[in-house]
Amino acid sequence: MGGWNRRCWAALSTLVILASSVLLSVSVASADEHTTFKQGDGYAAGKYDIQGAQPTADNWERRSRYAAVAGSPPKMKWKLATGDWASSAPVIGSDGTIYVKDENFPGKPKVYAIRPDGTVKWKFEAQSNAAFSGSPVIAADGTIYVSSTHLYAINPETGVEKWRFKIGLQLSPPAIASDGTIYVGSNDGTLYAINQTNGKLKWSVAPFGDEIVELNQVTPIVGKDGTIYMSANYESDVVHFVIAIDPVSKKLKWKFNVLVSMYGSPVIGPDGTIYATSGAGYLFAIRPNGTEKWRFNTGEWIGSSPALAEDGTIYTGTSGAYVYAVNPNGSLKWKFATDSNHAFDRAPLVDANGTIYMATLLPSEHTADGYLYAINPNGSKKWIFKVSHSKIGGTTFADIAEPAIGADGTIYFGANTKEFYAIRASAPLLEIVEAQPPVATEGPPQVPSPDQPELPVFSDIAGNWAESSIIKAAMQQIVTGFPDNTYRPNQAVTRAQFSVMLMRTLGIKESDKALSFADADEIPAWAKQAVATAAQQGYVQGYENGTFRPDAKITQVEMASVVARVLKLAVDSNVATSFADDTDIPKWAKGTVEAARQYGVVTGRSNNRFEPQAAVTRAEAAVILLRLTDHLE
Repeated sequence: MGGWNRRCWAALSTLVILASSVLLSVSVASADEHTTFKQGDGYAAGKYDIQGAQPTADNWERRSRYAAVAGSPPKMKWKLATGDWASSAPVIGSDGTIYVKDENFPGKPKVYAIRPDGTVKWKFEAQSNAAFSGSPVIAADGTIYVSSTHLYAINPETGVEKWRFKIGLQLSPPAIASDGTIYVGSNDGTLYAINQTNGKLKWSVAPFGDEIVELNQVTPIVGKDGTIYMSANYESDVVHFVIAIDPVSKKLKWKFNVLVSMYGSPVIGPDGTIYATSGAGYLFAIRPNGTEKWRFNTGEWIGSSPALAEDGTIYTGTSGAYVYAVNPNGSLKWKFATDSNHAFDRAPLVDANGTIYMATLLPSEHTADGYLYAINPNGSKKWIFKVSHSKIGGTTFADIAEPAIGADGTIYFGANTKEFYAIRASAPLLEIVEAQPPVATEGPPQVPSPDQPELPVFSDIAGNWAESSIIKAAMQQIVTGFPDNTYRPNQAVTRAQFSVMLMRTLGIKESDKALSFADADEIPAWAKQAVATAAQQGYVQGYENGTFRPDAKITQVEMASVVARVLKLAVDSNVATSFADDTDIPKWAKGTVEAARQYGVVTGRSNNRFEPQAAVTRAEAAVILLRLTDHLE
């Protein structure tokens, strides 16, 4: 596309955007809002898939950056028939894929990878009949980790095992530390630190020596200073602790007696306070030095983790059919009772608007149906979604697992009715039984007629911080959407996809020159010419082993390097960047990143962070490439 035509398109798209914003009354969020997954200020930022809507069910405050889109009451978007009970909270990756475990009792348990449309991408089956512990987690590179008597690393694209760490003892759900180390506890009292890359043991420690202590009941959590917090339950069922382990000295820092077994991970507040629950019915607030700050007595069994709201309110459910909201000073804020007298023994989830979501566990004397409750921040009921009971193993009742919220506001959860649910406002029911072919990703653009331009209509960008840029980039044919009319702004961009977007941005005639990369056969047909042209121009490069890795997510530092090459920026290899996380930026890239920043194309993320190894999202790609056009001759 020539420069004159591009300027005409830019002017036209700007007018259309202005007109559409008036007609649709769209408010655009700032670039600092809802950008990446945050565990909370009290946590060490683990190497999770931070572009994902919810890459872990634990080791965070349980406060989603998304607000659920659900009417009163919500409706099913779709439901998927599973082999058995999807009994844990789902996790959601950057491409919208939902991962959830399936008990499959008494057979080998499975992990399902489910596309946002409800079709199955793949299933992974464990090597033994030992149940999976808790939920899977998603690492920064997309790898899925799940534990039983083994810790499995699973390829997110194929569902194939990458490696396996075998202990032979039941392990806790995994947690990922800031350096990528994976922590799991076992039922023989050992904490294991495992190398994320190859699955090899880095170190292990038994903080109680030869005593029989279970460290596998709940997920470890990692504080801002790297301290690892776990539950320690004595086999004798006499004493039970929250413990703190120093990963440097590998010694026990302190232990705090919670009286009865813990069945949920603690939560860490911004000031370092650890909030833990126990079966004795207490919510404990523990100082970072291991001393008690306060305790709140519900008088009822608590079998799950608490959640922490933005204002410091702590939420917990009980077997007595109540949800408690407790103030940061330990006083009661409010108490909510179920309509059906079910137990609230699932961990709460708080959305971006402060709504609390709680699933019920076990039937009551009134009904065997299961319910997902939405509770307003003031303690009033917002809505209830019912899951009808079915006959499960001779018993008739419906249990619901903890929910997760997708980037588009869809609420996902499993139930023991052998179904997995997606609910949302005004959505028709789709019942999915068999897997369907995958939806095509970034391919050839749908080109509107220059004489009759059409405003791109994407169903999932309203209110997104990059909404206007996405529309403008689509008008200029830099980016395209998906066949289901979504843009998926928070989905990570692959190296192949970015090459296609870049060639559209530059308007360069694509080359039919053969690709010289060792993995040329893995480059999709729709991207081959774009990759060949970008490589021929020197804009993109391969790796030392001669591969291009088309399906790998392009990182922030790789994107900045491409920008610098395109603009032929002068680079000072000895300069430091002005980003707050400059020490995380590779030395070889600092000059490139700073040059791109000074040129105004690269501006980083919230809190003046660049996050060099984070994947570029589709929203960020649209913004960056539009800025790039402003500097093209």
